[in-house]
Amino acid sequence: MAEQFYANRYASILYRYSQRFLTDLLRQEKIPLESAQIPVLLRCAQHPGITQEEIASVTGLDKATVARTAATLESRGLMHRSPDPEDRRANRLTLTSQGEQLLPDVEAVVD
Repeated sequence: MAEQFYANRYASILYRYSQRFLTDLLRQEKIPLESAQIPVLLRCAQHPGITQEEIASVTGLDKATVARTAATLESRGLMHRSPDPEDRRANRLTLTSQGEQLLPDVEAVVD
């Protein structure tokens, strides 16, 4: 049991440090994103018109987090949310031209 505790603790520490490292890289490159926004932005770029629910299921993020992140990216002019014509409760996400312009810089930092 104690070994499991230490493994979980170390995994958590490594994750936090990786997020700090990524945040520092984003700031150095003057990319106006937080590390937690990258999965939503990249998934939207790979699959234009994807729903928030689909992003949540693929990334493991909860639906509320994806919704807040999409709203933030939309307010920054990087993403557009539009209601799904078949299910008005769902939002379809696409990158704006500003989001598409930012994409190569984000991919360079992530790779």
